[in-house]
Amino acid sequence: TLKLRIDAYSSRIHNTINQIYVPEPGATFGKYFYTNLPGTSKSRGLEVLADYDARIVFGQLNLDLQKQDLASGSNATFLPERRDMLLVGMRPFGEAFSVSVRTRGSGKTRLIVDNAAIRNPSYRLVDLMADWRVSPSVRLSASVLNLQDKLHTPLYSVDDKGMGRTANVRLTGTF
Repeated sequence: TLKLRIDAYSSRIHNTINQIYVPEPGATFGKYFYTNLPGTSKSRGLEVLADYDARIVFGQLNLDLQKQDLASGSNATFLPERRDMLLVGMRPFGEAFSVSVRTRGSGKTRLIVDNAAIRNPSYRLVDLMADWRVSPSVRLSASVLNLQDKLHTPLYSVDDKGMGRTANVRLTGTF
């Protein structure tokens, strides 16, 4: 089966609310808070979601492209102009076992502090996953996220504090 959804949007928002940063004299860190920004902000974009499953092979695609022109006085947009995810997998031994690889990408973000722009670079991460349904009530799964151990800045963040390479093993039981 193939499922596809495409959404396009264009918005003009009057008196939008946005996060701002206020330095605190003598302190290492300032404060962030939300405030009303007079004027008109514009947001437009395209979202594409696709899901394919042929039992033996499967895949998903998520793509979000957007452009924001925020009203004057705004100093932050943590949303990148592009975010995407592609997952490709297979079930080589039937429905009980699957392996997949996923890539996740994010475009640049920006934050303005004291009239200086801080730009977070774009990035792409690769994840490996496996899932085995041992019985109808027991499932064993394993994953390695950020396989290449890339330094990155996650969404809604201003510093390089994204998770490094992370291995997970999970045993789930239903009773």
